[in-house]
Amino acid sequence: MPDNTPTKRDAGLKALLLSVENLRFSYDPESIRGRENNFTLSIPRLDLYTGELVGIIGPNGSGKTTLLKLLAGLLLPQEGTLRFNGHPFPNGMVATINSRSHLLVYHRQIGFIPQRVVLYNRSVSENVSLGLKIRGYPEEAIKQMTGEILARLKIAHLSGRRALTVSGGEARRIMLARALVIKPQILFLDEPFSDLDRQVKTEIQQDLSALLRQSGCTALLVTHNYDEAYQVAERFIVLMNGQVVQDGNAGEVFGAPRQPEIAAIVGIRNIFPAVVAETEADMVRLSLKACSDPALAGESKGVNFWAVGKSAPGGKVVAYVLPETIVISARSGGAPVCRANLTASELAQAGGTGRPESTSARNSLDATVKTITPGQHFAWVDLDIAGLNITACVTHQSIYSLGLAPGKAVTVLIKATAVKFIER
Repeated sequence: MPDNTPTKRDAGLKALLLSVENLRFSYDPESIRGRENNFTLSIPRLDLYTGELVGIIGPNGSGKTTLLKLLAGLLLPQEGTLRFNGHPFPNGMVATINSRSHLLVYHRQIGFIPQRVVLYNRSVSENVSLGLKIRGYPEEAIKQMTGEILARLKIAHLSGRRALTVSGGEARRIMLARALVIKPQILFLDEPFSDLDRQVKTEIQQDLSALLRQSGCTALLVTHNYDEAYQVAERFIVLMNGQVVQDGNAGEVFGAPRQPEIAAIVGIRNIFPAVVAETEADMVRLSLKACSDPALAGESKGVNFWAVGKSAPGGKVVAYVLPETIVISARSGGAPVCRANLTASELAQAGGTGRPESTSARNSLDATVKTITPGQHFAWVDLDIAGLNITACVTHQSIYSLGLAPGKAVTVLIKATAVKFIER
């Protein structure tokens, strides 16, 4: 079984900024929030480094916003120790009356942007400069710093307008400006773009990402939209039931999830229970499902995929294939064949790989198009491979050039490197 403990990040030349140890928090079960959030957040260890851009993702009710507020000092845990710049908070920042008085210094070095827009009935400039005034900056410095951040976020022309009269996208830019103008060491964002249309959201995310990278500010973003996370974050923390179940970069979390549940959370569509049927060097043949049509590969054989990796024959695994790695091609004719169902010896006896010469894909299987669901940039094509349902993501041009339609017979090509599996 794989090790499912959260990974420790490679800090490189970055300095440790915020760390937590043995953090535990649960809501009062008698409160409304406690009845809605029936879990205990438990984080044995979590380290954040300077300049890191971190996305916190997971299903509803997994504890994402709770963790964000705990790290920001807006909630106080029942147990655990938090350290900022290497120094522990008094009392470990455990929830006591005395500990609250020690949060002011920390709060003045961070920014927090909630999901709801919070603006005051003052000018845009006054809203943005509020944090600087509280911190006692000179008037000339306040004017200069406010003007610079308004320009960077492309809202300098709104400086004199009442903040309550601007559009939704402009309001989000004002909140970003107000949080960033104080030059925080950490910026916490709780789904700040959820109510914006796609174009406005993308533009703001691009501007924010550029600002964060230029400033070196550490940022933590909670979001349900993984496209948002991709835009801003470089590291992803996956929460389930109040626990960190995976911690890594995009390739590790979205390309190699450690558990089937994580694969489902991050949107992988093709997840299949399987058994290791055969091994060959650094490859395995995975038996996914019995063929429903005996003419395809015989009643005794299932729909199989070759995958790169090692596992003992007979072992139970969960296999998954990213839809964007699946290639659909026109069927070349002849009787339908589950080419991936051939064993290594059968392939050798057949005098080849059992796949078209024009492709390096080890898995070549005949399929039938079931449904096509158009998207904005791509289309989702549901395919039937001898009773096995699998989804491919293809361009609209491919739909037209291949003449794809429900009922059309096609060949599916999948490289062995694209088939991933997790031992059960």
